Amino acid sequence: MPTEIGQPKGVQGPVAPSRERVSRGPGQASSATPGRGAVPEAISDEVVLSSSALKLRQSERSLSQGSEVDEARVASIRDALSKGTYQIDVGRVAKGILAQERLFFGGGDQ
Repeated sequence: MPTEIGQPKGVQGPVAPSRERVSRGPGQASSATPGRGAVPEAISDEVVLSSSALKLRQSERSLSQGSEVDEARVASIRDALSKGTYQIDVGRVAKGILAQERLFFGGGDQ
């Protein structure tokens, strides 16, 4: 017995900023009763992405095109860590975390 997941008919959810259609070709779904000569039909599904998901997708694309690793900087940090002289700027770390919060969730204290 098929189960339908979603909102009750006639109830509208929040409006989403992005919609994508994914089509399935013949043979991937059938509405006929088993044993009665199922006839394949094309089905079109729709995926709705939230604004947070769109921001995440944009970040992923930027990173995939992105920058190369600064090997000299990595080596200097590795050296400082091994000598025990690496200093962490906790204020800078906190500002970075807050910036990420604002990027993904908007608003926030400055």
